[in-house]
Amino acid sequence: MNRNQRVVTRLPAEELWAGERLVSTIKVRDLDASDIADMLRAGEPRFVVADVGKPFDWIPSNGRFDFWKGEVKAHLASPESEASLEDFPGQYCYFASEWKGFDGSTIILLSKSH
Repeated sequence: MNRNQRVVTRLPAEELWAGERLVSTIKVRDLDASDIADMLRAGEPRFVVADVGKPFDWIPSNGRFDFWKGEVKAHLASPESEASLEDFPGQYCYFASEWKGFDGSTIILLSKSH
């Protein structure tokens, strides 16, 4: 881990960081699987994972579809559910939310619960 990276200290996150740089964003809404699939079809959202005790993990744009299919889909909890970790492979899940950057970019924040 790079010493210059900010570490996630609690969830839900109230702001997003890339290294030591605060990313100018605002939370729009919570997401479910169909919302994310629609967003992937319509544009180029960025994924970022928030896991307490670790820096934000920004997924490279060219890997977003593989990340969605291979990692997120099987671990995505519905926003209104009370997820039971035993129901997910590896006993962890993500809660997703949409964030908008001031530059118009779309970010999908995945808050990891384990």
